[in-house]
Amino acid sequence: MSKKIGSFLLALCCLVASPSAVRAEVSQSVLALQEQVTKGIASAEPSVVAINRAVAFDEDRLGLQGRPLLQSRTSIESQLPYTTGAGVVIDAKGLVLTQYLNVRVGDRHTITTTGGKTYEATIKGADPRSGLAVLSVEGASLTPIEFGDATKLRKGQFVVAIANPIGITEMGQASASMGIVSNIGAKAPREANFGNAADEGGGIAATSLHQLGTLIETDVTLGWSNGGGALVDLDGKLVGVMTDAVKLPGHEAAAHYAIPINAAFRGIIERLKRGEEVEYALLGVTLGDNPALLGNDVDTHATVLGVFQGGPADGAGLLPGDVILSVDSKPIDTAQDLQLEVGLMTPGRTVAVEFVRAGQNRTTDMKLAKYFVAGEQVITANQRSWRGLKVDFATALPLEKLTESSEAGLIDPEGCVLVTAVEENGAAWQSGVRPGMFVSHVGNQRVTTPDEFYTAAQNSNETIDLRFTESRRPAEFERDAQDLRRLQD
Repeated sequence: MSKKIGSFLLALCCLVASPSAVRAEVSQSVLALQEQVTKGIASAEPSVVAINRAVAFDEDRLGLQGRPLLQSRTSIESQLPYTTGAGVVIDAKGLVLTQYLNVRVGDRHTITTTGGKTYEATIKGADPRSGLAVLSVEGASLTPIEFGDATKLRKGQFVVAIANPIGITEMGQASASMGIVSNIGAKAPREANFGNAADEGGGIAATSLHQLGTLIETDVTLGWSNGGGALVDLDGKLVGVMTDAVKLPGHEAAAHYAIPINAAFRGIIERLKRGEEVEYALLGVTLGDNPALLGNDVDTHATVLGVFQGGPADGAGLLPGDVILSVDSKPIDTAQDLQLEVGLMTPGRTVAVEFVRAGQNRTTDMKLAKYFVAGEQVITANQRSWRGLKVDFATALPLEKLTESSEAGLIDPEGCVLVTAVEENGAAWQSGVRPGMFVSHVGNQRVTTPDEFYTAAQNSNETIDLRFTESRRPAEFERDAQDLRRLQD
């Protein structure tokens, strides 16, 4: 063997680590990962709480009124609290984020911390379309979690779920489970119920954002009652809120999904923290995913099948057969892409819509209207009104009512607002104004949004004229008023 070859082999042997060195390096990597996971859990766990609810019963209906041991509703509630799920502290002032399914209007809520303390809580805001709710806790000293960014997650990335509300309540500690991100932008099945209302046929209307493809899917192994718990990255930052609303077909166990923490959902959370209504935008079209059906030779995009008269798309000149390519330069591939993209925008915003008609690309601007949220929203912030009159965007109606109003020509194509509530026996009521009417003008000023209506009304003299889109029989308005009250209740 030449000296050159021998020197090369000696150098090569020095470069190739021994098996024991490889094992040591792997061991160090595993220990480093373990240490990171441990720190992340320790950072996030104090922010995870159990949510308990006591059902409020009607004593008269139960025949309990007057019994000596059951003097009040409070005494009944105190005997029947149960743990509904988990929550995550998001503000040191006592705000707890959870899933919508963990709260219920009229029930008594408490939270229990990992430190073993229990506090009374009230619903600050709740929104069935996002599946999120925020509870407010008075006089508590709580540790808020740090927010992460779900848009940075990738398939295969390690995440940790922290929950087990029963363990928090009974043992003072949460449980943790590490897994990977299995999928991003997962779609909930139609039957998944995040709090969205059942339709008249007894099924669940596809009204949740998560049926359009928002969810984080993981392989973590936490079991039942962990909805509302924290999904965190290895730094302990919140990247998702666990939900047990989604179930795997053919299985009893809940699938492991989380509502993402990103810019859009943080905007929703901020409104819930303030007790405000969460509003979603609407184009005013019915959609399909097959342009060829209407004679368009383009790649699959959102095809306009119908346009609601008086809606934004109608006002901007969209027609059946148009194929929408982008909204504010964001490419649109499917009808569900368009629904999600527009749905996460706010009503009143003006957007640029690119579409194809007869083989030619065109662009139009349109001011977005408002989508009607099915299910019960909880709004605790003061809502605007003028002399007992409340208005909303003209499209803030269930689909059936919106279609009926559009076909009847009640929604003015140039813009109007919907009367949603009128204080009975007030001046507006005595003048014949009823819920279900559409106001096009305050005095001589056209009003197309609630902001425009309230500004015009406040700036008017003591007596003003409201112009309505069309006169109908009083009985029809009374019917609409009853329908609106039923929907709001």
